[in-house]
Amino acid sequence: MRPALTEEEKAFFRTFGARLATLRRERSLTQAQLAERLEVTQQQIASYEIGRRRVAVAVCKSRAR
Repeated sequence: MRPALTEEEKAFFRTFGARLATLRRERSLTQAQLAERLEVTQQQIASYEIGRRRVAVAVCKSRAR
């Protein structure tokens, strides 16, 4: 089991998610379209955008373009 997130970590993932949502909308992509491009599910994108799910650094690095 993963350790609980600190308040600082929670704030980071909420900010990251908000930025992800902003960038996605700026590019006129739906969550489903972004999910397909990143090879994850739409539900994962939704969870990332609200900061409910952690995004692994390895995933970010491998998907960055």
